[in-house]
Amino acid sequence: MAKLLSFAVFAIASLAPGIACSQAYPLKAVRFIVSTSAGSGADVIGRLVGGSMSKVLGQQVVVENRTGASGA
Repeated sequence: MAKLLSFAVFAIASLAPGIACSQAYPLKAVRFIVSTSAGSGADVIGRLVGGSMSKVLGQQVVVENRTGASGA
């Protein structure tokens, strides 16, 4: 009986990785944060990089401008 129980536990444990399904990365839109105000040179470059990232990843890339604290 103990051998049968240990075999059943082993069989279930060996099938567990196949049962678990992972989700595709990334799940949400990727946020690309630029620490300068909109319309600056860094913002333009950030939007160009974000567009390239979007094509490579196949996922939406959102460029966010977060100003303040002297860009820290």
